[in-house]
Amino acid sequence: MYRFALLNHKCGTVYFKNVLRQVCKKTNAKFIPVSKPLGDIDCTRLFVQEQIKEKRNRILNLFFRSDEFNELFFFPNSTYQIPDLMKVPDYRAFMMIRDPRDVIVSGYFSHKNSHPLGEWSDLENIRMKLNELSLNDGLLSEIKRGYALNWFKTVEFNNPKIKIVRFEDFVCDNFRTVKDIVDFLNISISDDSLLEIVKQNTFERQTQGRSPGVENINHHFRKGISGDWKNYFTPEHCDVFNKKWGDLLINLGYEKDGSWF
Repeated sequence: MYRFALLNHKCGTVYFKNVLRQVCKKTNAKFIPVSKPLGDIDCTRLFVQEQIKEKRNRILNLFFRSDEFNELFFFPNSTYQIPDLMKVPDYRAFMMIRDPRDVIVSGYFSHKNSHPLGEWSDLENIRMKLNELSLNDGLLSEIKRGYALNWFKTVEFNNPKIKIVRFEDFVCDNFRTVKDIVDFLNISISDDSLLEIVKQNTFERQTQGRSPGVENINHHFRKGISGDWKNYFTPEHCDVFNKKWGDLLINLGYEKDGSWF
């Protein structure tokens, strides 16, 4: 059985990469990030195209499948890969979602200040533009561009093979969220071991003692809370966001209708 971790931009990617890597190390399993080609095999073809062609047996021989937990495939930017991955016949996955308004605010500060330039070819130009704009205009630019928000359209709430995890629940209870994920993926690890891993990766540990809610706009772990959009969105931001992404808020269950502002 394949096990997939499906993350996306500004949805706890760095945190879960660290935690799940340590879970794999503790359980003697392989942690396989697939944001880049795996050897000479393209990741998408590995999971989809090659499996339905003549090379299927060769792929299966390279990556032996069983119910025993021996590897976890981690997708840090699963925007365009999710529909294809869902064609794999035997898998379990968790998918992290977050209030799209918070994604915009978090993305604004990350794109302007802290996200590494080398990982994203267009980011340098985006950063230059954001640093030329005011806060209000910069947020409007991010709303209109909506980087990564289209990914949320691939969320499958009714797929029993996928556990949907809300970033907001994770913020409220780190351990319970991670515990629910490893249980769903049938990963056997003791509560004590898992708790120790979670403690090693708290917001305070990642920020050298800063508590959630204490902001550092130049740090990748900027603030560590949910609902921060309320501190930054003006009525104009809300109106523009609602017109462009309002249906997404409703579909994801963050609002019941368009009267949220």
